[in-house]
Amino acid sequence: MDLALSAAQWVVGKALAPVADGLLEAWAASNKLGPNIEALRMELLLVKATLENAGDKQLDGRQALEELLQKMQDLAHNAEDVLDELDYFRIHDELYGTCDAADEDARGRGHNLLLNARHTAKAVGKLFSCTSAATSGDQVEEDATQRVLCCAPPCARDRAHGNSSSVPETSLAGEEVSNRMSKLGKFFPCSSIPNVHDDDDSGNSILSGVHPRKGPQNNPAKETTKLRFHRVDVSNRMKQIVEQLRPMRQEVTTILRDCRLRIAPGPAHNRPTTTFKSLEPKLHGRDIIMDSIIHDITNGKYCGEDLTVLPLVGPGGIGKTTLTQYIHNAQEVHNHFEVVVWTCVSLDFNPNKLLEEIKGKIPKVEGEKEGDVGMVIEQRLKSKRLLLILDDMWKCGDGEDWERWLLPFKKSQKKGSMILVTTRFEALAETVKTTVHYIKLGGLEPQEFRKLFLAYVFGDEDSTEDHA
Repeated sequence: MDLALSAAQWVVGKALAPVADGLLEAWAASNKLGPNIEALRMELLLVKATLENAGDKQLDGRQALEELLQKMQDLAHNAEDVLDELDYFRIHDELYGTCDAADEDARGRGHNLLLNARHTAKAVGKLFSCTSAATSGDQVEEDATQRVLCCAPPCARDRAHGNSSSVPETSLAGEEVSNRMSKLGKFFPCSSIPNVHDDDDSGNSILSGVHPRKGPQNNPAKETTKLRFHRVDVSNRMKQIVEQLRPMRQEVTTILRDCRLRIAPGPAHNRPTTTFKSLEPKLHGRDIIMDSIIHDITNGKYCGEDLTVLPLVGPGGIGKTTLTQYIHNAQEVHNHFEVVVWTCVSLDFNPNKLLEEIKGKIPKVEGEKEGDVGMVIEQRLKSKRLLLILDDMWKCGDGEDWERWLLPFKKSQKKGSMILVTTRFEALAETVKTTVHYIKLGGLEPQEFRKLFLAYVFGDEDSTEDHA
């Protein structure tokens, strides 16, 4: 007998397990709607940041990673759909004075308990409906609600029986509106549409444990069909999406760490390479400063120094390169300096690469010994005066990097060598200069600017004089 009883208990327990487990899971899902919403929104922010990071990486040839990113993006779209659905039903709550889609009932713990009980009943009702084909969905839900409420504290049951105020109905446009609402409901997988004559009175009857039989309606076309919000289903969907997204996002983040940054094309990455040959037939408005610089580096205050670095600073297009080209090409400059070198640095300040480029522009000397690039430059510049122009310089490393880079040029044993640097950045000028001040170029004087404008418009000096 004991064996038979144990077997019977096992069979009954096995049969009831899905319902019992479903009850607990449904209650937990309804109760944790708020935390699940917050977890999903936070995960979406992290996924968005990950996708933005992926946009900056070079993913060429990484087909598997691209597929992972696509799956992650698809899950993110699903998450956004759930949140959009939730927003719809929160508006629905405001219209009908309900709180089905709220994180919790604002009226207190008792009402919050009833809220979770009602939505748990909906979820558990589905379990019963799977085995009760002859019973209507409403009847199954009401029976399930009775089972849930019988487990609630007495105060909650009292509230269920005593506070069953009905929700006022909203009269819209009759049968046409009802049909449209029915069609709209197809887009909400976690909602359902009751019959046209179903309203929240039945929902309140459910909470009170009474199942009224619905008589014929006098004018059902005037009643509005309302979507039902399945709180448990929405909460579970959010939880499942987070559980799928989180490990995928973490793996993608790990993989992206090994991907190189993508260099996006733009003005800063397409800098033109300048040369000492000027495209401007005349230097407008810079004659005084050009003559001053040429005098200082050939016969003036810099002639007695070992090595002078003089920066020219100004915004793009102000004329730094053109001014320096005219200085480079001046005959008195070539008469004074044995070696004159022009190099365009631009964005790429690679110390060794830059030294190699400069070495290639310095003439070889007899008896030159092989060695590293710095040693070769020292040999070629020995007892020679150098003018080195570094045009369009964007960066130079820190101060120590710059000082190390200068070493080969400091061993010339002949005073008066010069380095002219053109740059947009005053901070860089402060780093590289050996002078007290750097030269800061401003705009042209109005009269000089007018001459330059006319020269660009009419093309030659004679034409500009006709319009002066």
